[in-house]
Amino acid sequence: MEHDVMFAAYKSYNERDLEALLPLMCEDVNWANPLTGDRIRGREEMRRIWELQWTSLSVQTEPIRIYEELDGKTVVVVREILHEAGGRLLMDQEMEHVFTWRDGRVARMDFRHIAPKAAETIDIAASGE
Repeated sequence: MEHDVMFAAYKSYNERDLEALLPLMCEDVNWANPLTGDRIRGREEMRRIWELQWTSLSVQTEPIRIYEELDGKTVVVVREILHEAGGRLLMDQEMEHVFTWRDGRVARMDFRHIAPKAAETIDIAASGE
């Protein structure tokens, strides 16, 4: 069921449909704010932050894959593409969104950055260093 909720949430987010998105979260949702580094608490604060964000930024979040961790959290690997209002690309990267659930709704969301893939690897043992 959580996977269905996740795909509905990303679809609603990308369509800027807060009326469909916010009910997928607990009333007291605890959400990481990547722009400020603090936490957003509650649906109404989420509404306020996203409405403000969408006036100055264009964000598209594309889910790539989804998996469950042993502790029950759901991880969605996403591609986030962020443009400023004038169209200049600010970010295009993959990251992980980590969701904690309560009663079938999102209770908490955290971000995890994915380390960039190395263009070249060096076998230290073989190089004698």
